[in-house]
Amino acid sequence: MPRPKCNLPPIITFTQEDSTQDVFICSRELGHGSFSVVYNVIHQSTGQTYAMKAISKKRYSRNKFLLRNLNNEVAIQK
Repeated sequence: MPRPKCNLPPIITFTQEDSTQDVFICSRELGHGSFSVVYNVIHQSTGQTYAMKAISKKRYSRNKFLLRNLNNEVAIQK
């Protein structure tokens, strides 16, 4: 299967429901699967490292079959 294309920016800002923001710095790519690319990221304020999965919205929003498979993967991981 071809490698998914996900261009993660070097800095990722996530705004939570209470309007607080978490800033992550993208460190390196850890690997990829059929739906996504996984990156090592560092939380800017705590220095804690995480694995962040990046999924291309463009690829999956145009194909209902792929979107259904992606939704199954998300449900399994929950």
